[in-house]
Amino acid sequence: MAIHGCGKPIIVYVAKGYDYKPINYNCGNTGVNGYPELCEDCEKEFNSHEYRQHVMECGERIEDDY
Repeated sequence: MAIHGCGKPIIVYVAKGYDYKPINYNCGNTGVNGYPELCEDCEKEFNSHEYRQHVMECGERIEDDY
């Protein structure tokens, strides 16, 4: 599983008011929701259950866990 992504530049749209703002990320950077932002290729291999387990083992929390 590619937790860290490939590092390829991607554009992510983040809500801003009633619109969305494009943000430049690199594939694998942590997004505003606590999950990594991934390109289409890495997203196919991403396993959210395995990622959450890895985060928990590292003692971190994802936003929706609060």
